[in-house]
Order: sequence, then structure tokens, then C-alpha cells
Amino acid sequence: MTMQGPAAAGHSVAASPDQLPLVVTAISHKFGALAALDNVSLQVAAGEVVSLLGPNGAGKTTLIRTIAGRLAPDHGTVRVLGDNPARSRKARGRIGLVPQNLALYDTLTARENLEIFGGLFGLSPAAARIRAGTLLAQTGLGEKASEPVQRLSGGMRRRLNIAAAVMHEPAVLLLDEPSVGVDIQALDGVIALIRQLRGAGYAIVLTTHDMALAEAVSDRIVLLKAGRVIIDGSLPALKERAFGTGQLVIAAFAAPVAGTPARAALASLGLQARDDNTVWRGSTGATPGLVNRLLAVEGVPPLRQLTVADPDLAETYVA
Repeated sequence: MTMQGPAAAGHSVAASPDQLPLVVTAISHKFGALAALDNVSLQVAAGEVVSLLGPNGAGKTTLIRTIAGRLAPDHGTVRVLGDNPARSRKARGRIGLVPQNLALYDTLTARENLEIFGGLFGLSPAAARIRAGTLLAQTGLGEKASEPVQRLSGGMRRRLNIAAAVMHEPAVLLLDEPSVGVDIQALDGVIALIRQLRGAGYAIVLTTHDMALAEAVSDRIVLLKAGRVIIDGSLPALKERAFGTGQLVIAAFAAPVAGTPARAALASLGLQARDDNTVWRGSTGATPGLVNRLLAVEGVPPLRQLTVADPDLAETYVA
């Protein structure tokens, strides 16, 4: 079943800025002497998912709050379909925000929650009832429509919270840590829902520390550090930047590798020591015959395990 939403417009950001759902241009924001955002620019097209990654304090939540119109930048501009959400109620009405902490009424049913949010977004009672029924079915919560939220699982609550944020069919959807409190099995439901929303044409920006989620749904990764964008690109482009065209190699030895000649030989194969010199990892484009070359290195302990694989987002992020 297809998720209803704005008409999809592909992943291109070549359109006029006024036609794009979201355009952030050179925004900066300070809290006292702290530069929370420093000259940040970002564009998101309809039907595109952009994940904001970075350590705590990097500026991710401040960026989300600024896009949502809750903070006005000291410098720069935010435009949602050409309007400034900090000044325009119309622009704020085109945004759906899902905060990290669930924004639901625990004692009310799933359907009642959606209908209430529909009313807050300006839908008539009849329109809210219809929209709620549609979203309950499309998020797999139809059978839980009459259940109080407090009886729903963590994954169900997350999906319901996202559904509440799109009751008014916004152009831009902001997701702040949408997988917090969700176990691995329930994460599949959140991933499926975000993919549905992308397919329906929503421009989606999410913050997350969950690399599996980001890798599963993202068209682009934006890495923030100390309030600045240091990387903005597709996952394949980021992997190539971090590892070239090689594969990730992890060699685990039975004991720490001692001796300068042995360590130098492993380094010549593109490997670097981790922890106590027992595990060596790196990137290499010459994986055929790698086991024989490792075994041929003099002075290394027995090879306990060798893993050769394409790097995932977590490895790319660390690199």
C-alpha cells in the first residue's frame, strides 16, 4: 500500500530554490560564545532522505530546531518551499516534526491521538477521522487503533508518532532520533515506514546515532562537527572517500603483534593496529591472496580470523 503524501519529485536538487521543499543557506547560530551552527548549508528535494550524523554537541538538534522555525538563525536563511519558517506560519504548516521524546497522549487510543493532532493541524473532524484511518492502515497499526498508547510496543509508538507528524501531509518531515528505544526487530518497521514516506514524496531530514537506520534509508549523509558541515554526500561517495575502491579487511591474531618488522609488514598491506595490537584493520584493493601474504609475514602470531567485506556506514563514519 502506498503512503499518501506530497507528490514525489525524485532526488535531484537542481530545481529553483523556491521550488525545493527545503533550502538552508549559510546559517549560523550562537548560544553565548558557543557557535552551535557555523555557516551551515543544506538542500533537500522531494522524495529524498538526508541523515545528519555527528557526535553529541555537533549541532544536529539545533539545526532541526532552526529548520522547524523554533530558532531564528543569527545569520543565513531557511526556506521551506520559498518561505521562512521562523516568520511564516504557512511555512511552519508545511513541516512535520517528530521529536526524540515521544509526543503522544498515553491514555488515549492510537486513533484518538491521530485525530487530535489532525485537529491541531487544522483538519476538520471528518477529515481527521479519514486521514487517521488511512495512516493507521499504512503504518500497520490498524488492528491497534483502539488500543491506548501506553499498551503499544516501543516500535508501534514510534510509528504512531511519525504518523501524527504527517497527518497534515507536510512537505518536509524532520525526525529527531526516530529509533530511540526501538529494538532490532521493531527497527525494521521504522525503516519500512521512512521508505514509504520517501516514496510518497516527503523531503526527510533525520538525526540519528543508529548507523543501521541511516544506511538503510539515506540518500545522502551530512556529517556535522562543532557546528560545521564537514561531509555531504551519498553513502557510496563517502565509502570511496574513506576507503577508496578497496574493501575493509580485519585481521585478528591469537596474540598481540610484537616487533617493529612485523608491524611494518602489516602496515605495508594497508592494515593498522587497534586496541592491543591483536586486531589489525584497514582497506586494501588487493584482497586475493591476502591470507597467504599475511601468513608469510614473519614474527606474527597465528591468524585467528580474517574478515574481508565492503565497509558499512559505521566503518565509514569511524574512518
